[in-house]
Amino acid sequence: MNQNNLLSGIKVVEMSTYIAGPSCARILADWGAEVIKVETPKGDAWRYIAAGLVTDEADPVFASDNANKKFVAVDLKVPQGTQVLKSLLKDADVFITNLRPNALEKAGLSYEKLSSFNPKMVYALATGYGLEGPAKDHPGYDTTAFFSRGGISLCFAQKDGIPCNPGAGMGDHVLGTNLACGILAALYKREKTGKGEFVNSSLLQSAIYLISSMMGLVQVGASFPNSRTNPPNSLNNTYQCKDGKWIMLAGASWALYLPRFCEITGHTEEFYANEEYSSPIAGLIYGEELSKMVSDIMIEKTREEWVETLTAADFPHEVLQDLDDILQDEQALENGFIFKHSFADGNTAMYTHTPVFFAGQPITDFVHSAPIGAHTAEVLRAAGYSDGEIEELSALGAIAK
Repeated sequence: MNQNNLLSGIKVVEMSTYIAGPSCARILADWGAEVIKVETPKGDAWRYIAAGLVTDEADPVFASDNANKKFVAVDLKVPQGTQVLKSLLKDADVFITNLRPNALEKAGLSYEKLSSFNPKMVYALATGYGLEGPAKDHPGYDTTAFFSRGGISLCFAQKDGIPCNPGAGMGDHVLGTNLACGILAALYKREKTGKGEFVNSSLLQSAIYLISSMMGLVQVGASFPNSRTNPPNSLNNTYQCKDGKWIMLAGASWALYLPRFCEITGHTEEFYANEEYSSPIAGLIYGEELSKMVSDIMIEKTREEWVETLTAADFPHEVLQDLDDILQDEQALENGFIFKHSFADGNTAMYTHTPVFFAGQPITDFVHSAPIGAHTAEVLRAAGYSDGEIEELSALGAIAK
C-alpha cells in the first residue's frame, strides 16, 4: 500500500521503455500517484536485461524503476488495443512516454490528438535529442545522447586518457528526475488554469545542463578534462593509500587548507621551503609537483588510518566507493537511501528509494514490479470494461492478461 499521499488522486499512464520514462513514473508513484504502466504483450525491453538470472517477481534490475506500479499489456497494432489505451487516458492526469515523436504521431498519440479529448492531461515526453534539429528522430540512449554527445564521457575522463565507459542508466535517471519536476510544475499550473500542458526534456539537454558550470569555466580560461597528476588544487584531488584504496581530499581552497594539511601530516617544512608553494594560485603553477608531494604523503598510511586522522582534524575528505561498498554503506542504509527487500522464496536484494523524502510523509511501501499484464483485467474493470469485454479483447489479441 502506498502511504505517501502527496500525489493521491493523480492518475498516471506510463507508456515507456528502458529507464528514463519508467524512472520518472516511479518517482510519481512513490509520491502517491496511481501509475499504470502500459506495455506491449512482449513487455518492456528492460525486462530482459537479466533474463535467465532472475524471475519477474525478484528482479532488482527491472523493479528498480518499475516498483509501485500496475501493469497492463496492450497491443497498439490491433485497433481495439489503441482504443483501450485511449480509454485509460480519457481521465488520466499525466501521460508519460519515450516513444519517438514520429511513432506517436503515426499511432494517433501526439499531444495535439490526445489533448483534444482530455485537455486537462499533462503530456510528458522524454526524447534523446529534443524536438527540433537533424537528430530529433535519432534513437536516444544515455550512452549516446547523454554521455557521448552531451560531453560527459570526455569531460570526466583523465586528461590524455581514453573516454570513460559509462554505466547503464545514469543519464536516464537525470532525465527522469528532470521530467518529473516538469510534470509537477505543469500540474501546479493546471490547478490555476484547469488546462494541461506539454512537457518535454531530453538526454542531450539534461547532459548539457549537468555540465553547465564547467561550460562557464571553459569560457573564462579553464580546460577539461583535468588530470589528477596535475590538478589546479592538489588538496582537492584523489589519492591512493598504502593499502591500494583511494581517498578524496576536499581542501577546496589551497591557501586555507595547506596549513591544516601540514599540521595534520607533519610535513610543513617541505611545503614552506618554497614560499611560492603557499601562494593561493600555487596549484595552477606547480600542480604536478605539489600533487606528487601530497601523493607521497598519502601513500604512507592505509585509507582507514587516513580516515581516522582526517576525521579527527575535521579535514574534508571521503572514501571512493565501488558499487559493492555502496550496497552496504551504513550512511545510506541509516537514511533509507537503500534497503533490503525479501522475497517469498527467502532470497533478498538491495533496492533504492527515489531521491526525495518529505518530513510529513512516510517513505512509501515498496511493491515489487509484476509480470507483463499482471493488472490488465483489474485496470480495465476500473475503467468500465465488463469481464465479457475483457475476454473479447484478449481473444482479439488487443490485450494480454
